[in-house]
Amino acid sequence: MGLNLINAAAMIFKSKKLYHSYIEAISNSIDSIKERLKLYEDFIPTLDIMFITENNTIRSIKIIDNGIGFNDKNFKSFQTAFFDNKSLSGGKGCGHLSWIIEAKGAKINSTYIDSNKQHSNIKFIFDKNFESNDDIKIEKNIKQELKTEIELFDIIDKTVYKQDVLIKNIISIFFHVFLENFINMKFTIDDDPILLNEYFKDNIIYKYDDEAIKTEIANNEIQIKDMITTIIRVRKDFIKSSKIILSADNRAVVELDLNEHIPMIPKTLTFPNNIEYCIILLCEADLFNQRVNHDRHSFINIGKKAIDIIENNDFPYVLYSQLFDNLLDKLKMKFEDDIEQYNNNKHNMISSIIKDNPSLHYITNNEEILSKLTDKDLSTESALRNKLNDMYRQEKNKVGKVIDDAREILKENDNYEEFYKRIKQQIPTITNIANHELANYVAYRKIIIDSMDDFTKINMETNKSENEHIFHQLIFPMREEDCINTNNVNYYNHNL
Repeated sequence: MGLNLINAAAMIFKSKKLYHSYIEAISNSIDSIKERLKLYEDFIPTLDIMFITENNTIRSIKIIDNGIGFNDKNFKSFQTAFFDNKSLSGGKGCGHLSWIIEAKGAKINSTYIDSNKQHSNIKFIFDKNFESNDDIKIEKNIKQELKTEIELFDIIDKTVYKQDVLIKNIISIFFHVFLENFINMKFTIDDDPILLNEYFKDNIIYKYDDEAIKTEIANNEIQIKDMITTIIRVRKDFIKSSKIILSADNRAVVELDLNEHIPMIPKTLTFPNNIEYCIILLCEADLFNQRVNHDRHSFINIGKKAIDIIENNDFPYVLYSQLFDNLLDKLKMKFEDDIEQYNNNKHNMISSIIKDNPSLHYITNNEEILSKLTDKDLSTESALRNKLNDMYRQEKNKVGKVIDDAREILKENDNYEEFYKRIKQQIPTITNIANHELANYVAYRKIIIDSMDDFTKINMETNKSENEHIFHQLIFPMREEDCINTNNVNYYNHNL
């Protein structure tokens, strides 16, 4: 049965934006080097990543390594889409299909050791018309060092990419490789070489082995629960704000904003000498290895919202919040001072709007609510006010549901003890809600009272308060027909 390469590739890689193609090529080179290292050969692993531009856009990319190369086993794997040759290391057997989506194709030139223990060389072009045995040139018994060059040619994406963006993308995806530091990597764009190992070393402040936190994922349906989270401190200029990286098979799959998902940790932290830094929480779990998609850029049934739940008991949906729930207490201990300072800043910002919004006063003493406020929520007073009001409404709805459920239990079972138990737990929140409602009532009445000075100003020429009657109407209506006929004023028509 044949395979339409373009259709197969398009089903997996939805966009022609430059990303997967060079990442997959680098990943293949790393795997090739690891395979050669298993043979205990005495060599220095090297990987060169070269971007060639024209009119500021990337036209081609060369990835050169001295790994095991396109030997018989690896070439068979390359020829067969979805082949499981690298399944133990997380390979899906389809990464190279991105080469014909984001580029016109790839030129491969590889020197390897064949089944007869001889150095051989293979050259071919992989494009949409690639056929297993056509236009493949193999030269036997040559005297060349092991080396593979993959050139992605005629890149389709015409976006202008900055050098730092490309470098940081490569480092973030292969963070594990840089931490292990077993490959000398060089990045070049138009003859401007940068040693990535040194770049990485200059920006990582430190990583301690004892800062690997082991937690369980908070979902009873999952059989494999352990998640290892390694804390890595990096320079603020490197990533701007703290991140969470969910990794599968030693490769970053999803990068999240830490403050958005663990709001108690600020975007940046501070050493005692006032130097700011960021942290990366590098998370690994068997669950991630099992759930990573073919594009290795997302997970099956792991996400922010449970939208597309698969009806399969082997794949229960896991929310990001569930992944991090059991991390919170341990992070609180490690970053206690930063969290305290961050909460103080939240207190101060809330206090500044309390004068105009007294109903929000109860928030200042609610640590649970403070811990949920992100930097985005604190960006402006308006954003903070809206967020606090949203949180108040959610809390009010939650209490209302508990009360309704408790009433139902009392109605159906006459279970006064359970009713008392449930209501008692909500009394502090009910009190806060009552205070909030009363404060709102007073605040809105105060708006009218505060307007009195403006309405009762004396006109110096006439020596009269010309707008006093308008203020009178606000407090209590005058000469309205309903009042004259019934001697009564509707409660909602006055502000006494």
